[in-house]
Amino acid sequence: MTLDDLLFDIHVLEYELQSFERRFGVLSEMFYEVWSQGEEPADSSWVLPWAAWAGAYESWRDYRSEYMQATTPNPIPTSLNCPVPIRTTNTSRPTSNTTAFPRPVSPSTRPICLF
Repeated sequence: MTLDDLLFDIHVLEYELQSFERRFGVLSEMFYEVWSQGEEPADSSWVLPWAAWAGAYESWRDYRSEYMQATTPNPIPTSLNCPVPIRTTNTSRPTSNTTAFPRPVSPSTRPICLF
């Protein structure tokens, strides 16, 4: 499974978990803690939805853990090496007021990458 697949599945499961949370009025983490301790629903018609909710939560937790492990060495790049800068900024102060947007001058010009 690729990272894109994991991320897609995580988002689908989050949507499903939010649906259960709205239906039953409880956050998934709180529900799962009680469920894992053997708590049964008071209404027998909730047994199957609670089992589905618990399964979705376990899958979400496992996929999220797998995603985090796959990205742990460098979850955030230490240097931003963009192939193409989105825009360029000038870090030096303008020397004249002839233009509102001074031209970038090397070496104070640096690319800004937007991810």
